[in-house]
Amino acid sequence: MKALRYRGVSILMPQALMGTLCVVVLYRQIRRVFGTVAALSAAGVLAVTPVAVDRNNLSDTMLTLLLVMAAGSLCRAAETGRWRPLLATGAIVGAALNVKMA
Repeated sequence: MKALRYRGVSILMPQALMGTLCVVVLYRQIRRVFGTVAALSAAGVLAVTPVAVDRNNLSDTMLTLLLVMAAGSLCRAAETGRWRPLLATGAIVGAALNVKMA
């Protein structure tokens, strides 16, 4: 298949998608708690940091995405007082540790 050849684009595309998804997830989580202005500020800062615009084949973008998701899950657990988001937080942090150590 020509579409999945070993090229620079095929290596960097997952990093770009994860960085974009990280900015979107952060925006949605911050907007829910603090409002639109804070969410735009946080997403804008994350969008220009080297973690979201990673040009290497490192796992830091995936780690950042998982930790942002874990933070949102932890906030939801604190808001609702339920166990399910707290257990999801533990699972997501465990996956983030696995991504970083692999």
